[in-house]
Amino acid sequence: MAFVLILLLTAACLVGVLLIQAPSGVQRDPAAYAQWLAGIQPKYGFATNLFSSLGLLSIFGSWWFRLLMALLAANILVCTVHRGGKLLRASLARRRVVMPERFFERARLRESVAIQGISFSNAETVLRASLRRSGYRVVLRREGEAVHVFSQKNRFSPVATILHHMGLVALLAGFVVGGMWGYEDPGFVVAEGASRAIGDTGLVLQLDSFVDEYYPEGPPKDYRSDVVLYDSGQEVRRATVRVNSPMVYNGVRVHQSFYGPAAVVQVQDGRNEVLFKEAVPLQWRSQERPVGSFVIPSEGLEVFVIGPASSFIDSVIPPGQMRLEIYRNGANSPLAMENLLQGEPRLVEGLSYTFIRERQFSGFMVVRNPGKPLLWSAAIGIVLGLMWVLYFPYRQLWAMAQQQGDGTWIVRLGAAPGKWGEFSKEFRRIAERMAGTAGRLGGQAQVVPMEGL
Repeated sequence: MAFVLILLLTAACLVGVLLIQAPSGVQRDPAAYAQWLAGIQPKYGFATNLFSSLGLLSIFGSWWFRLLMALLAANILVCTVHRGGKLLRASLARRRVVMPERFFERARLRESVAIQGISFSNAETVLRASLRRSGYRVVLRREGEAVHVFSQKNRFSPVATILHHMGLVALLAGFVVGGMWGYEDPGFVVAEGASRAIGDTGLVLQLDSFVDEYYPEGPPKDYRSDVVLYDSGQEVRRATVRVNSPMVYNGVRVHQSFYGPAAVVQVQDGRNEVLFKEAVPLQWRSQERPVGSFVIPSEGLEVFVIGPASSFIDSVIPPGQMRLEIYRNGANSPLAMENLLQGEPRLVEGLSYTFIRERQFSGFMVVRNPGKPLLWSAAIGIVLGLMWVLYFPYRQLWAMAQQQGDGTWIVRLGAAPGKWGEFSKEFRRIAERMAGTAGRLGGQAQVVPMEGL
């Protein structure tokens, strides 16, 4: 089940990476989505509407993608709970202490230490002290003239995989929560003097002024926006937003991102009633010219405002003028195209259009992610789980000390590393540490090959 879910999610993510995805804030606003769709039309051509109808331009915000994520999280959670109980019981289980001699002869890791000149109690001390100094928990048992030991360290390390897997569950849950109740718009544009609602958050952002400063050589030195934030009509925050100084309110973060020119345009009907009067952000580019648009719903019109190019001498739109291209809703060819001088009204199809003045717009990245605490918890859980397993691996070994007829003690060590990895170097150090401990107790010891016994 998990394998199938991972394959489906991988395929969906691949499509989502290859195709431009609509920001979450745009997806929830039909008018903004239609405008965004028109902006990518030149890239995908006739396939744009097909991709949109299939949901391929909003994959990561789609219900089915979130469902796949939730199913994968549930699958991991069930497996983790099932496996976690087994691991915990295994970590707490009593282990066999006495192992037969053939185990030490056939163990994948085996060492032996020959010790002379120590007593029975000192033999126990050698085993216990050497293993404890290496960080092992020791269980010792006497049987006749032999001493048997089972020792282990990091006994709960296998359980750390639970922490890692729970981190994965939190990661998927954070994605689902952020996708369902979060908001993100990397191209949130507001012109000077204008205000705009932030999605469905109940917040409205107003841009009082925008300031940009430049170095003498030309590159931008600083750009900042003086903004006011309203919550349910009440002013709740004033701030100066810079690139690295966002405004934060109730989990909503407003980051300065970009800026550009805007044009204040007024439209009046034959009775001199104002149908539209706002600063239009010229936030797109077409043939090196800045472009913006607005709609007049009562007249069924969409108006594109085009500024003069800055990279070459523009013979079509001279400096100080703005060009209007007026379309009927759904039409492919313009109803009219007119250049407007600043302050001079122009009558087009019964409506008066006036280019009042130039202003600036400010582009923000607006983010609200209620799944962020889950994502941080996931990161901590995954990293700690991995570090625990990698740097504190589970180790277990057995030892048996027997006194020979000449009084020499032979200590045999054996371990079956299995899936917890090899630890031959550490195993060898333990044998050498036993020899050193025996020497400090007045005995003579050396590590000898098992084949020589």
